[in-house]
Amino acid sequence: MIEARDRLSQNNYDLMILDFVMPFRAGDSPQTESTVHLLTELRDRKRLRKPAHIIGLTAYQEGVDALQPIFSQQTWTIVRYSEAETDWSDQIKAGLAWIASAAQKPEERTFSIDACIITALPYPEYDAVLRNGWTWGPAEPLDDTAFIRYGEFICAGSTYKVASAHSPKMGMIPASLLSAKLIQKLRPRILAIAGICAGIKGRGNYGDPIVADPCWDWQSGKHIVKDGAQEFEIRPDPLPIMQEVRVRWEQLKGDRQFWSDLRAEWPDAPDTELRLRLGPSVSGSSVLADAAIVERIKAQHGGVVSVEMEAYGVFSATAAAPRPRPLTFSCKSVCDLADEKKDDRWQTYAAFTSARSVTAYLERYMSELADLLG
Repeated sequence: MIEARDRLSQNNYDLMILDFVMPFRAGDSPQTESTVHLLTELRDRKRLRKPAHIIGLTAYQEGVDALQPIFSQQTWTIVRYSEAETDWSDQIKAGLAWIASAAQKPEERTFSIDACIITALPYPEYDAVLRNGWTWGPAEPLDDTAFIRYGEFICAGSTYKVASAHSPKMGMIPASLLSAKLIQKLRPRILAIAGICAGIKGRGNYGDPIVADPCWDWQSGKHIVKDGAQEFEIRPDPLPIMQEVRVRWEQLKGDRQFWSDLRAEWPDAPDTELRLRLGPSVSGSSVLADAAIVERIKAQHGGVVSVEMEAYGVFSATAAAPRPRPLTFSCKSVCDLADEKKDDRWQTYAAFTSARSVTAYLERYMSELADLLG
């Protein structure tokens, strides 16, 4: 009994099989009083760790008579031992199986990869991601309709795993479907969409990365007729980025040397300063080259800084995903101003600054964000 008490003071047990007749200490004669003493200590002394289940085992009626009241009070089980039969061992096996089954917890969903980067276009957007300086593996199937590439990067001395993919076509729906697949199958800590967007004249220059916060569908609403005229009632559902994500973008925004050096890497950059901007961005289902529509979008929110076609779909997929949900952001760079002068001149440069901005963000802050997410 002394040895059993010592073990119970140091260890946790799911099951204790207790002989009703045992010695108080090694060398003593077996007696029921030893078992009664141990059970009394278990009940009254906090230093002993109570087993989750107790099965009493005895071949003697005197043991049953002495301990039946205690076991009945605690709804514990008594098993009668017999050398001639096996029922007693079958009872214990059944009890062990029950305990093992009850101890099995449902598989907990956890993050399985550190980051996923997606784009809408294979070129120039996805191509710029693959040229970001990391080592990327070959394309491999995610499922029957999507391919991904795996890579690694270093942050704060640790290696992190990343996957990348591009949508089959532009638009919120394809981006949302791809995001949902990646979240379900890879469970990333970070989900980022990179690429190009249209800026708002006077609120950004060619190549400026735009971190959308919040983002909404500018075409979401209701078409009505009022006083004989057609009108559109905007009914947005803005989705913000998490504050943990935003504050680190603000830190990167303030690193003027980084942005100056990044601009200098491009051989034919525009003559404007490269700056990161955080602000409201809208998604729509069509490419814009109409200044009048841009004015209608600006009327929805006085601070809109960019227009594009996918981010709201990515944000929506994250919002609807089961836990654990990734921290999600969109960082797209300005390639035109969505007006009649729209052309492709700055698309490659914008894809470059977007991909490199996301790269720098993850290389600087992935360690901190991983610690926050667990």
